[in-house]
Amino acid sequence: MTIVHLVLGKANPERPNGVNRAVDGLARAQTHLGAQVEVWGITPTPLEPTSARAYTLRLFPTASSAFRLARALRSALAALGPLDVVHLHGGYHPEWHAAARILRRGGTGFVITPHGAFRTAVVQANWIKKRAWLALVETRLLERALAVQVFSQREASELRAYAPHAHCVVLPNGIDCGAEPAAAHAPDGIPRFGFLGRLDEHTKGLDLLLEGFATYVRAGGRGRLAIVGGGSDEHKLRTQCARLGLVERVEFHGERFGEDKQRLLEDCDAFLHPSRHEGMPMSVLEAAARGLPCVLSRETNLAEDFESAGAGLVLDPLDAPAIAAALLRCDELLAAGALARMGHAARSLARERFEIGALAARSLRELYGAATPVASRAG
Repeated sequence: MTIVHLVLGKANPERPNGVNRAVDGLARAQTHLGAQVEVWGITPTPLEPTSARAYTLRLFPTASSAFRLARALRSALAALGPLDVVHLHGGYHPEWHAAARILRRGGTGFVITPHGAFRTAVVQANWIKKRAWLALVETRLLERALAVQVFSQREASELRAYAPHAHCVVLPNGIDCGAEPAAAHAPDGIPRFGFLGRLDEHTKGLDLLLEGFATYVRAGGRGRLAIVGGGSDEHKLRTQCARLGLVERVEFHGERFGEDKQRLLEDCDAFLHPSRHEGMPMSVLEAAARGLPCVLSRETNLAEDFESAGAGLVLDPLDAPAIAAALLRCDELLAAGALARMGHAARSLARERFEIGALAARSLRELYGAATPVASRAG
């Protein structure tokens, strides 16, 4: 059996795209287990160089219409057989409808991971168009899939409102926890807060974050905030910082990857992620793997796990006063030496629930129905 992950893009982990990073991590872990894995990407620049991968990467050009596929991709899909499976990533992609027609003709099954595309808040953001698309196209696609990977029972319940007969499998995103992280620093007692991700003011709740941070500062909070990432809203956020008088307390680092990103994470004492809606943010899992306590919204699909593990603080309600209160609480925990203990709990949570190796093994069984390769093949 060959597992083909089909994505828009190149599944490049060195880009600020959570879906691509999640696909790369899962494909690498499945390959390590001995599975035959390929990632196929649809991109306008298929000939441009990209990073080396542990799995086979095939890139196909975009077609003239999103409702069509390039000839090379149509041929590749048609060449797959009934023992293979295609894993489609993302929602509202007309390309997946075209791919599914080809796969059904050849008897090849497919799996879908919407990556939060059908969360209630996302659908309601453009209600008329999205409901029409769901009714005409997406519901049938979801219900014909071998499995629909969702990240929580809450997401499964929301998705079944649009596709009641879909076979939902709850399987979270995973992360390679790696070596033990460096100890939290704050030698001067001044907390360092961090955000890592795409600078989308509304979706990521960054407008609320800055308003909350300003309230925290006015209440006597001494912390500093590092914002790591790029996006179209950076100028708007910098303007908001200036208006709130935060220029000396908030630093924008731009996009960082690899060791630079890890160093910036390890310079933080707590990680902030106040998203208004999400699938399951990889940046929160990365922060937890580095031993950072997380301040996060319920909309991340992760709040209940962090809450029950004592690994972070949940923003409920999601607004600026709640963010300010959580940051002031972090100040208190840091002074009492308890913030580091919360970070250790976050690291333990990442290892026990979100370690990519264990989740990749589950994916082979629960998504594709494959037997897990024997340990000797994993090297």
